Amino acid sequence: MKKREITFVAFLLVLLLAISGVYAIDTKIKITTYPDHKLFVDFLEKNPVSLIESFNLNSDSEGEVEFVFSTENSVFDVSVFVFNGGEQICKNKFEDLIPGEPVNFIMYPGNFEIIKNYDELEEENITEEENLTIEVEQEEIVEEEIPIDSVPITGMATSEETGENFLMGNIIYFVVGFLVLVALVFVGSLKLKSIQKTKNYSQEKPQKEIKVKKLSEKLQEMKEDQKDKIGDFQGAIEEAEKKIKDAQKEINKLKNAGKIEELEKRMKEDQEALKKLKDEED
Repeated sequence: MKKREITFVAFLLVLLLAISGVYAIDTKIKITTYPDHKLFVDFLEKNPVSLIESFNLNSDSEGEVEFVFSTENSVFDVSVFVFNGGEQICKNKFEDLIPGEPVNFIMYPGNFEIIKNYDELEEENITEEENLTIEVEQEEIVEEEIPIDSVPITGMATSEETGENFLMGNIIYFVVGFLVLVALVFVGSLKLKSIQKTKNYSQEKPQKEIKVKKLSEKLQEMKEDQKDKIGDFQGAIEEAEKKIKDAQKEINKLKNAGKIEELEKRMKEDQEALKKLKDEED
């Protein structure tokens, strides 16, 4: 894989991780229980069931604790455990919660409740208390009419906003997944072309002919070579012996001539050559 292709795939993966981080939705969590108690809170994924994140907390002097949980899942479950020292007081599991929707878990033995959008209700209660305080100070008792449809409208707006966020997140996941798929197909096609070129080159390249000889044929060739060498030695020996005989004849003819010494020298040289050839043959 070329450097350009690796860079392209890495860029898509980084983009996918960045988008997943941007669309993780924060959820405000509040737990109401006994003061100064130990709390263990597990956030769970539904299918398959697995742990997303776990919190180890302590309730304050009023028995409350608040924190923020972030997730990319469209729905999640929560298991809450309340301990007093080392003893478990109560536990409960809250299911099918939607990210982005603030929830207040009421945790008492035999009394488990969940209040959704508790922050908006608290604001309305604060406003109501302020209005009642003002009315008492003015010594005017007026029943405050709270619009019945105020809370549902707020809840509906929150649900619609959350749904839009998830819809946008799903669309972006789909687009990024499609881009990653296109990138993998592109890289695979380039790799396939490279393999095809290598295969074509290997088919076009002429192959050397490999000859296989039997052991018997090889031994026969070695015997014939040996015979040729022996024949060459035999011929050289015969030729040297002939020269010696010729030289002996010349010596016999020239016993009284001044060339006898020269002929004897030549004969000696021929004898040494003959001896050398015989030694090589042995």
